Formats: sequence, C-alpha cells, structure tokens
Amino acid sequence: MTKQREQHMEERLVSIIVPVYNAQGTLERCMSSILGQTWRNIEVIAVDDGSAAGSGSLLDAFAGRAARGHVVHTENRGVSAARNTGLSLARGAYIGFADADDWMEPDMIRQLVGWLEREQADIAVCGWELHTTDNASRRTGTAHAEALVMTPQEAWMAALVPAGFMGYVHNKLFRASLLGRGDGALRFNESLHVCEDLLFVLSCLKSASLVVYDPTPCYHYCQSAEGLTGSGFSPRKATLVTASRLIADLTRVHCPALTLYSENTYLTNIVFLYLLSLHAGVCWRPDSKDMSRLRRHLPRYILTAQAPRGYKLLSLALAALGPKVTRRVFKLLRV
Repeated sequence: MTKQREQHMEERLVSIIVPVYNAQGTLERCMSSILGQTWRNIEVIAVDDGSAAGSGSLLDAFAGRAARGHVVHTENRGVSAARNTGLSLARGAYIGFADADDWMEPDMIRQLVGWLEREQADIAVCGWELHTTDNASRRTGTAHAEALVMTPQEAWMAALVPAGFMGYVHNKLFRASLLGRGDGALRFNESLHVCEDLLFVLSCLKSASLVVYDPTPCYHYCQSAEGLTGSGFSPRKATLVTASRLIADLTRVHCPALTLYSENTYLTNIVFLYLLSLHAGVCWRPDSKDMSRLRRHLPRYILTAQAPRGYKLLSLALAALGPKVTRRVFKLLRV
C-alpha cells in the first residue's frame, strides 16, 4: 500500500458502538483494546443500557479521559435498542460493534478498513476466537490464511451456517452508507433479544455489493453463562422463534439454496423454546403463525432436519395434540 493511499485511509473516521450492561469486570479491558487500536481515527460510542452504578461510573471516567469517547445512559431496553442509539449518534465512514466483555487485537480495525478500501467492499469480516466459561477457547478462522472476496449470496451462506464466519456483528466492519440514515436506515429489530445480530447482518447483505472475509482471528468473544442454553427459559430468549421466522423468510427470497436449512432451523428453535418452557414450568406456547408453519412443514422436517430424535418426537406431539395437551402429557410422563 502506498504512503499516499494509507494517508487517505487514515482520514476516515471509524465509529465503534459498545452496548454496556453490568460489565464492571470486563469493561476496562474492552475499552482499552479499542482505544489501543493502531488505527487512530476512532470514535467510541458506549451506550449504558440501564446498568447498575458500577458500570455507569466506569463509563463516565472513560469519557473523561478519551477525546473521542461518548457515553449515553439509557433505561434498560436491550442490546438492539442500545446499538440503535449508538447508530443514531455515529459519525464515522465505517461502523463497527463490540460487546463490553470482549476485546480486539490491536490491528483489527486497520485490517478491516484496509479490506474495505482495497476491494471497495461494503462489509469486511475477520475471524474470531471464542472463550468459553470453562476457560477453553476455539478459533473460527486461521491466521495468515488467504482472504476471500464474496458475493452477497456467498456471504449469506457464511453468515448462516455454523462452518462459516457466523452472523455476529462484532467481527465485522460496515460501510456507513450501506446502513443509510433517516426512516429507511437499516437498524436492529428492538423487539428481538436473540439472533437480532444475524437478522441485521442478513438485512445488510440484501443491499451489499461485495464482502471481504479475512479469516485471521482478530476479535475475542467471551461466552456468557447467561447464554441461550445456559440459563433456562425467559421471555426475551423466546424472541429467538420470531427472529428465526424472519431469517427463514428472508433466506427464502435472497438465498434460496439455504431455504430448507433455515426453515428447519426455525422449526427446531420452536421445539427448543417449547422444551425449555416445559422444564421451567412456564406456560409458553408458539403463536398461530409458528404452529401453522410447523404443521405444514412437519413431514419434511422429520425427514431432513439435523435435529435430535427427541425434538422430532416433540414436534410430532405439538403438531398432533397442540401445545396445551402436549404440556399435560409431558407433566404426566414426568411424574
């Protein structure tokens, strides 16, 4: 890269949006990793999503010492609303996201901006390393591997399937013009609390021209003990079903090759949430849209889904007996 081109790149502001909720123990590490980027022209927008006093005061101290640090305190409305608040304030040519318990490698932003500039792409993606609650780690990418320039449909597949780069927003940098402004801007669905990031990424891919994926792991993602499978049923967790339905509907139109996969994932998530509610003793049931889709696609689901046998049996019971009767049968069998 020529010195003139690198100087031109350095003029571009990057906005990093960080939703924060009770992250006192990890917030300093996260913010330090962003402020320590070799790409210097960064603004950090930290949105305090109704945290307890500890996180809020840490953020205020951060804003006091960071020239490009902005802190917004809001009531607790969830991660989607917090990110949307950040997007409404972002001034950068490129937009990125980080979670308050994660951290970045020092060159992450510079590498992603470089790919966006060199390929004139709309989204740049890097590999990431997962850190689990038992101190194990797993990488999704490979250092020094060749970067891939993808069409939106190829990137759709990589975002949706587990073997790809996944649909998280934290390992991606978006061209701000792709997201737009005003009433037609791409934003997170604030009614969703699970898979809201995948739905956002797929919505962006609808309008993207090119995507670059550099498998070098530059982002460190820390798995929470409050994750999808780790803490039982909750109403917020149940929004996974709505998100899965919206993702399946989008995929049918924009990536037909994965229609069966996304539909089966949606139906599996219906059964998964229903099973969680059974074990929690909570009276939750799929709505009429979900039950209609389950019944309509049940034979294909039984034959083709990569789901546990117990899930398929429960899907049969749900379709034949309905949620209410299935719940009674489950209680009798547990006695």
